[in-house]
Amino acid sequence: MTDTAKPGDKPFLYDAFISYRHVNRDRKWAEWLIDALERYRVPKSLQDKGLPARLRKVFRDEDEVPASADLNDQIREALIASRFLIVVCSAFTPRSRWVEREIQMFNELGRSDQVLALLTEGEPGDSFPDAMLVRPREVVDADGGRRIVKEDKEPLAADVRPRPGVSSERLKRLALLRLVAVILGVKFDDLRQREHEREHRQHVTWAALAAALMLLIAGGGGLNWNMMRPKTAYYRHLVWRWGLPEGAGRIDAETHGHSARSYRVVTLRGKVVEVKHDGWIRAEADGFARWLVHYGDDGTAAWIDIFDA
Repeated sequence: MTDTAKPGDKPFLYDAFISYRHVNRDRKWAEWLIDALERYRVPKSLQDKGLPARLRKVFRDEDEVPASADLNDQIREALIASRFLIVVCSAFTPRSRWVEREIQMFNELGRSDQVLALLTEGEPGDSFPDAMLVRPREVVDADGGRRIVKEDKEPLAADVRPRPGVSSERLKRLALLRLVAVILGVKFDDLRQREHEREHRQHVTWAALAAALMLLIAGGGGLNWNMMRPKTAYYRHLVWRWGLPEGAGRIDAETHGHSARSYRVVTLRGKVVEVKHDGWIRAEADGFARWLVHYGDDGTAAWIDIFDA
């Protein structure tokens, strides 16, 4: 992507100048195109080859300026500072003397091959202004005289007209890529392939993130369920800490089943809620077989129910 048209010229300020009829439907297309061009991110694989990450600014005449023999200074300077002219074309565009004059001015700068079209409706032959269909060229006659001749040309057009089986968003995307490819100086098929690869990587990334999120949610749900369910453990002895029963000397379930004296301790969210004495109970020692611990709303133990054998 070059910065100057000829040696000694000032660097271009704009990658594109958008020309359109100042009516609502054409203005909406112009606004979409400017936003899409300025938001577009060049694929990293092309950036690695020296292309910029983004396009430069895009110029749009936002004021309804009456057509005249000469363009106003702002428009003239903007055209001079623009690498490409993109014309929003419909069946009504050839009626606009202002659009026609902008194209003529761009042709006079020697950039007729850098005039592009966004075809929104109508047939090309009815929608392209006359100035888009000619290429001025200077020729030298046999006697040395110089004159300008006009050759026929077919402008490159990005087509967003409705087509059966193709969504509006896809038509817009393809049209954008076609214009961007010209501005960047790369082949359309190459840019589309790079774009496809980027979209594939994004889908893979989003799928991986979605899977990780689902695992996180599932893990969080499992953790929450695991915390909310009662847990049972077995101990050889029973001790009291801060007025609450706790097991001491943990054993497995099998050992518990064969022990003459052991304790089954049930906890919920880390707090003891029940202790059961399994095995032979010595009445002279304690005579108790089961303890139920109740907690208040603040999470502290409120009372303990004690049961004998």
